[in-house]
Amino acid sequence: MATCVKTPQLVLFVVLQTNDALVAPLLRLKENNCHVEECERVLMKNKKYNELVILYQTKGLHKKGVISIHFLLMLLVDCQVDRC
Repeated sequence: MATCVKTPQLVLFVVLQTNDALVAPLLRLKENNCHVEECERVLMKNKKYNELVILYQTKGLHKKGVISIHFLLMLLVDCQVDRC
């Protein structure tokens, strides 16, 4: 018999696929229990950068957020220079 495992990452993935407008409110919950590295990967893959910032804020990872934003800005600048 199959067992359904409900994890915050699975919920995040399903919300992204069905109604991505609910991702930000989900991440704003103080008790969202999201595993940061896994959620990071899902959000980056789906280009949900604002939601990634919300995840960092909720988890108190402000320095990591600033570093990620800096990295994304550098990619954007490089892309514009190279006309991606």
